This record gives sequence, structure tokens and C-alpha cells, in this order.
Amino acid sequence: MPLQDRIIETVIKGILVKDGTEMCTVGFVPWYVAANERKRGLLVGKFAQIIELYGQGESTSKNLKSTWNQGMASYHVLNDIPEQE
Repeated sequence: MPLQDRIIETVIKGILVKDGTEMCTVGFVPWYVAANERKRGLLVGKFAQIIELYGQGESTSKNLKSTWNQGMASYHVLNDIPEQE
């Protein structure tokens, strides 16, 4: 794709934190969340816990969504964990 045809996107990446150390990028928040300033503000600098990995359950629709999007998960934002400095 030529440089002039590329677009810039706002993304929020999900990083695995193990024992207080950032390990690796494990995914990205959907574009419709990252592009919404209010929703983005609720997530930046926060921790979240993955509740369910789609594609590994009994729901056919969630399995299809996961396949279509190359992986999906449900998460819960943990508001009671202070931001790191």
C-alpha cells in the first residue's frame, strides 16, 4: 500500500503484566472503543482482567466472532488498582 493511501488509527494495546513486569502485547482494544474519546479515557492506564476467551466456549456465535476477528475476549476493567508511575 502506498504511503499516501495509509491511514492513521488510534489504538489501545493490551499488554500482559506478570509479577509487575510488562511482558508482551497480547491484543488491541476494538477500533470503535479506541476511537471514542470518552471510552478511551476510561481504559488508558487501567488494568483489566480477561473473563472469557471467545472461540473456546460453547457459543457458536462467539466462536464465529473470534474466528472472524482473529481472536476475541471479554474483559473487566479493574478500577481499584492504582496507575503505575
